Amino acid sequence: MLRAVTKRRGAAAERVKSALAELRRVEVQCQALGLGMELQYCVRPGASHYSGLLVQLCREKQGKGGSRRVDVLAAGGRYDEMVRLFSETFRLAAPAREEAGVAATGISISVDKVV
Repeated sequence: MLRAVTKRRGAAAERVKSALAELRRVEVQCQALGLGMELQYCVRPGASHYSGLLVQLCREKQGKGGSRRVDVLAAGGRYDEMVRLFSETFRLAAPAREEAGVAATGISISVDKVV
């Protein structure tokens, strides 16, 4: 679906190309770390507090009667926008100079499911 966008010209195509390149770098790093799991990508709009890549580590689990279910072992992403909004809300004084954007990432691991 995203490859069709990359064939166009403009800002949207450049952003998609950049995102696909970033996903490829993540995939290469996972392989370098010896990750033997299959990587799947799902394109969908994220929540407003995320600023970029969203990550979910999942496993497929056999349920009763042969049904399959997906457990989310960990989830996270980029939180630059949320940090910026909080800093504006709780700022006590005006900034002395133009502040550079803060990069923030986080992930929540469900240890009980991993164990």
